[in-house]
Amino acid sequence: MNPIHVHLILNHVPVLGTLFGLGLLCYAAVKSSDELTRLGFHVFILSAVTALPVFLSGQGAETLVQPILGMSEALVERHEEAAGLGAGLLVVLGLGSAWILARYPASQRLPSRAVFAGALFSLVCAGALGRAAALGGQLHHTEIQPDWKESAR
Repeated sequence: MNPIHVHLILNHVPVLGTLFGLGLLCYAAVKSSDELTRLGFHVFILSAVTALPVFLSGQGAETLVQPILGMSEALVERHEEAAGLGAGLLVVLGLGSAWILARYPASQRLPSRAVFAGALFSLVCAGALGRAAALGGQLHHTEIQPDWKESAR
């Protein structure tokens, strides 16, 4: 298995994990469930841990794929910069989630301000990761590039 395979297998986990964690926090708020809230924070941690191999494998994939497919260097750089920002934000979210879970043991209810902050920051992370994913998709899927014309098929 090469970096391309690793990147393609794992690259959806941080994006979808962040959205899933946010969904859990929202559902937990409706149900007043501290257990589901904690699960949401655990999902953020898992997503952050996954971001590192995704980012590193992306760098390896770039060196293998770019010469073969003749990809635009500018597009690759935009994707890489967006991915770096998204991964960095996600690591902050994961560390913050770990801190919240360590600071408030299961015997204590999580403070609503911490849950709100986690949900709000996860929304920012999801946006940054979504942008990185969209730019990554444009690398091989020319039909989603902004200047693609249907007549160019």
